[in-house]
Amino acid sequence: MKKLAGFTAAAGLLAAFAATAHAGSVTVYTALEADLLPIYKKSFEEKNPGITIRWVRDSTGIITAKLLAEKDNPQADVVLGTAATSLQILDSEGMLEGYAPDGLAKIEKRFISKDVPPAWVGTNAWAAALCVNTVEMQKRSLAVPTSWADLLKPEYKGLIVMPNPASSGTGFLDVSSWLQLWGEKKGWDYMDALHQNIASYTHSGSKPCTLAASGEHPIGISLAFRAARLIGQGAPIGPGSYEIARRSAFLAIAALDAVFGGLRARLDGIFDSKVFVVSFVANVLVAAFIVFLGDQLGVGSQLSTAVVVVLGIRIFGNVAAIRRHVFKA
Repeated sequence: MKKLAGFTAAAGLLAAFAATAHAGSVTVYTALEADLLPIYKKSFEEKNPGITIRWVRDSTGIITAKLLAEKDNPQADVVLGTAATSLQILDSEGMLEGYAPDGLAKIEKRFISKDVPPAWVGTNAWAAALCVNTVEMQKRSLAVPTSWADLLKPEYKGLIVMPNPASSGTGFLDVSSWLQLWGEKKGWDYMDALHQNIASYTHSGSKPCTLAASGEHPIGISLAFRAARLIGQGAPIGPGSYEIARRSAFLAIAALDAVFGGLRARLDGIFDSKVFVVSFVANVLVAAFIVFLGDQLGVGSQLSTAVVVVLGIRIFGNVAAIRRHVFKA
């Protein structure tokens, strides 16, 4: 039985494609975003004259179901850009052929199957995002949600779209993330409550963000890649779209404040390791509490901005002092 080469996303696949190609073409089943496919097709076909790629694209769930249905008569040569969970299913069915791409040693082991050579290789980590159309929210005089918890507010009923976790890898990512964040009971309770505010479920992971950008539904649970693409194209996707990024950046600034304070103290000859550790941990914990408090009060973005300004002033003050120590100016 023909076996497939499996990858959770696209990178370093030219050799794999060429190796599986026959009769001048290679059939690739993929759940990658459609606007990425021409890039890979052009790169591959330029480096492998006479061999063309034939794409079969759909959402992760649909692609996985199609592959399983074709198990005894495989039509695909390569599986590309599906979730690792799907490739694990295919591997358990003995459908994947081992392949070690160039640069494999540079990839963390948790992103590679345990087989030797690996049955599948991951090359991308995807992040969830809230895509919020700020223009439409302003028309409705509604605040922009800045956390998952905000989506349960009654004023958002019928305004939210999200990917169907039964067919979309992005939807499955959301469900898995919520269960890991809050545990099974609280996670399922959250999803039951969220369902009351959902206008519709899509098969595509990126479509909720596209719908939010067009204003058809102002809030879309989607992936950060699509949000970034749409923002780059001028879509009115504004604050609140990157919950993870916003919080991470805020915590990083709080940590930097402690780091630069510690550097200045060392140069001033008054550094104390215990004080530094306590200050570092305290800064991060206080920052996390401020983010939580702001979200609960519905002023997360405003409160975060105010604190960032204060921390920024302290950081630049410490940097100036460090510069004077180092450069005597």
